This record gives sequence, C-alpha cells and structure tokens, in this order.
Amino acid sequence: MDGVSLTPNSSVAVAIRSEGIDLQPAESISADANLWQGTVSLVTFAGAYCHYQIDTDAGLRVEALTPAPPVLLNTGERVALRVAPESIMLLDS
Repeated sequence: MDGVSLTPNSSVAVAIRSEGIDLQPAESISADANLWQGTVSLVTFAGAYCHYQIDTDAGLRVEALTPAPPVLLNTGERVALRVAPESIMLLDS
C-alpha cells in the first residue's frame, strides 16, 4: 500500500480489478470478510469471457470480468462476490 497513509476513521477510495472478483451463486458460499452479495443486472458474453454488472446489497454497482463458465449466471440471479485481497488497491480520497 505504498503512498497511502491511513489513520483511524480516514476516508479512502477503493479500486478493485474487475478480473479479481469471483462470482458464485449466492447460496453456494458462506459469509466472510471479503464477500458481498448482490443481483446480476447485466450479462454480456464475449467469447472466452463474460462481463457482469452486479447491484450489491450495499448499494454499489460492481463490474466483474470472468472466464466464460460452462453455465452463465442470469440477469436477476442472486450472487456472492468474493474479492481476492491482492486485487484491491487503496487510494487517497
């Protein structure tokens, strides 16, 4: 986290690499610190990849880029989003 100095209760911006987000059906993953839940609002199939927009329960819209799975997630489907810590970057806000 070079260049970011944090103090308690300070504000930061968080950048997450879209390919660092793992999507699973919501009922298939137990809760942990790096997990959000939401609803798929858009699916775009792009050959070897799928682009998803997810409206999270926290009110954020997240974009995820995943290798094309054997079974696509559907618009309206509830999903769990797990973020790999190495895909997160903190920025001064």
